[in-house]
Amino acid sequence: MKKRGGETDGSRERAAAAASEPPKSKLPLIRGLTLLGTVALVVGNAAIVTGAVGYLVGFFPALEQSAAGRFALAQALIWGLCILNVRGIRQSARVQTTVMFLNLVPLGLLAIFTLRRFDLANLHPFAPHGYGSLAAAAALVVWAYSGIESATVPAEEVQAPERTIRLGTMLGYAVGTTIFLLTALAVAGSLPNATIAGSARPIALAAEHAVGPWAGAVIGVAAIAAALGTLNGWILMAGRIPLSAAADGVFFRPLAAVHPRYGTPATALVVGTAVSSAMLLLYFTHSLLGVFNWVVLLAVLLTLLPHLFATAAEIKLGGQTVGGRRWAVANGDAEDAAPAHETTVTRSRSRVAPRAVAVIAFVFVLYTIYGVGLSVILWGLVLVLAGIPLYFVLRLEKTDGSR
Repeated sequence: MKKRGGETDGSRERAAAAASEPPKSKLPLIRGLTLLGTVALVVGNAAIVTGAVGYLVGFFPALEQSAAGRFALAQALIWGLCILNVRGIRQSARVQTTVMFLNLVPLGLLAIFTLRRFDLANLHPFAPHGYGSLAAAAALVVWAYSGIESATVPAEEVQAPERTIRLGTMLGYAVGTTIFLLTALAVAGSLPNATIAGSARPIALAAEHAVGPWAGAVIGVAAIAAALGTLNGWILMAGRIPLSAAADGVFFRPLAAVHPRYGTPATALVVGTAVSSAMLLLYFTHSLLGVFNWVVLLAVLLTLLPHLFATAAEIKLGGQTVGGRRWAVANGDAEDAAPAHETTVTRSRSRVAPRAVAVIAFVFVLYTIYGVGLSVILWGLVLVLAGIPLYFVLRLEKTDGSR
């Protein structure tokens, strides 16, 4: 795929590279991975805004009995952030920086205070629902780290992307992991498992138990900030990933349209947000916790499928660094385009270690897919099959564009 200003298309590019040169037979794979990634993004956004609404219910108890009220609140949040992203990445980045501090500082401090009530007995039994439930837990870990690689997507709008994106990704990974582990340990150690499992706001519950009612309110505000910051970032991704693929000629061309004033992928942002909004109709048939869990697992499944292709590709490439691949797209016709230049392949000194890591990753992804559960897998299969007609729509677009 194209690289523009440090941007890379991640697992889509890696899987395509493993498929050797890009004749037309490889484009269904590329399009399929792009579609899966995009659907995973917009489905996941529905789960994120549900998490924010869950904590807001703690401040406005009347919402707990009103599915319509929760639905209207979620719609206002998701569309408000969509409009913010349409106006440009600078405004979005300001919001992101603000909510990061509103989230990390109180969360880290209260997690430390909560550790004072740590009771080792709360960690027993280690797996109260059996060791088979660890697969579902692994799926939630994947959800927590999903998107760590996405910092490359808005590279065209970032100053000094080579340094900024690398540094931001590694710092974000380190800070996120520290906060994840500290908070998980504090919550699991301060409350019985049964109490945590039945709550839609477990961190606030642990803080109230350990410090006092005011701590629960602080955690509630921090959790809302975290959810809105995460949602803001993922709405940005849901606009720019389809834009990149459409500009490469392997996705719906209308999604490559940018706003004439703000220069942002307004069409892709609005379409993605509309799909997320439709997912929120589940509020009228499920509890908030039920909606959150189900949508999270579905998003994880759709995220894992491209990663399954990427790890399989890494097993084949095994230690090769694929660079310089750029496929020319003339008049939107990616299938008949000739390579602009040859792929540069650099072989590492040892191909054993990269392949070994890739095999472990492949097995882990399969194990995590198993962990999301049969019901979610079947719904994921329905979504994948529903995407088949979209391939023919893309073919029709290509035919119309070549006339």
